[in-house]
Amino acid sequence: MKELARHIVSRASKSKPYVKWLVEQTTGVVKQRGLKAGFNYLWTITFSIEDGVGLLYPLWSKRPGLLRYPGRIEIEVTTKCFLKCLKCEQVYWNEPQKSLSAAQIEKVLDEFPKLKGISLSGIGHNYQNPDYEKILKLCCDRSLYVQFFDTFLLITPSRAKHLVDWGVTKVWMSIDGVDEKTVALQQQGSSFKKVVNNAKFLCRYKEEKKSRFPELGFTVVVTKYNIDRLPEFLDLFDEIVGDSQRMIMVQFIRLIGFEENKYLMPDASLLKGAKAAVLERAAKFPRERFRMNFTHFKYNIEDNKEPIECCASWAVPFITVDGVVYPCCGLTEGNQRQHIDKSAFGNIFKAPFRKIWNGEGYRDLKSKISKGESPDICRMYRPCTAFKTGPALRQKPQDTPQKTIPAAASAASASYDEPAFARESHEA
Repeated sequence: MKELARHIVSRASKSKPYVKWLVEQTTGVVKQRGLKAGFNYLWTITFSIEDGVGLLYPLWSKRPGLLRYPGRIEIEVTTKCFLKCLKCEQVYWNEPQKSLSAAQIEKVLDEFPKLKGISLSGIGHNYQNPDYEKILKLCCDRSLYVQFFDTFLLITPSRAKHLVDWGVTKVWMSIDGVDEKTVALQQQGSSFKKVVNNAKFLCRYKEEKKSRFPELGFTVVVTKYNIDRLPEFLDLFDEIVGDSQRMIMVQFIRLIGFEENKYLMPDASLLKGAKAAVLERAAKFPRERFRMNFTHFKYNIEDNKEPIECCASWAVPFITVDGVVYPCCGLTEGNQRQHIDKSAFGNIFKAPFRKIWNGEGYRDLKSKISKGESPDICRMYRPCTAFKTGPALRQKPQDTPQKTIPAAASAASASYDEPAFARESHEA
């Protein structure tokens, strides 16, 4: 309990500058969507580590039985995507593209009568699901905390208006460059100018409607192509958001590498300098302008990982487009899903989720984590990127041919200019 108390005090003290903002946001939710939505917003910010401060995560990791049922879930609404994002496993798949219908999503939601928050995320581009706006409206009508990640390429003015009018809680804009050249390389098929203009329209419409929602956050996957320009992202985000919201949330995420995309990985020695440069640029803005998360910089660096007994990621189940239930989304991000699916904990379209939640897979995982032991599924084909799980149990089978790296990426990599941080390091 002392550890939990220290965690709560630490989290609370770090969040102190944002208390006024939280009160204003919660009040805004209540005014727009009612008391239930306000409660769900406050609960998610308070107890979810992905979107808030995760106050009870240490308690859940040590005493998992205290979490009787998930209050937040993630659902993959589609694996369809016309973009070729070099970081993404979807580029290297030979899997059929498919989507969940609004009726299927409703069936999933009915399994969680006390659900507080939902993330509509996964490996595809959500707006390529023809039912996606129906799904968004369905989740908002249930007063849920609703968030998703998007490139903003397909968020037209009419879709942006729906996000505001329906009260979607948060949209994370995923962008990996601060100019046309870098975006065109890393998110092939996208357009820097178009996505920036679409995001600016959303912010202008929020101001017009005097709405605080959706909160617009930003996520940047740090690669060797953008690591020397991270401070410029703050200038871009400030320009996009303008006066539509006082605080801007930014996540700088280290690439989750696998065999086909590992050439994008920046040198780990550059991360410290990159972070310092971002913080220096942030200091030029008002104190509360940016709330930044560098936690993901620790990914894949063994010495920085937390012990497995600190993990409570299983508190947010991840449900794939096929209905397969994973204990967390991280297991699906290594271009090996076809090999892990058979070891996942069940299928929500074939069995009630409560049966899966109380089944052998979840019981074994939670028991092992609480004892400081590594569950097999967490290190089946690779170690966990965030927690110390030990070596992988087996190598990924090589019997399924993979797509090759897009030709444009190979050419760009060959002519890549070394970042300033690397040059300075060599000179030193």
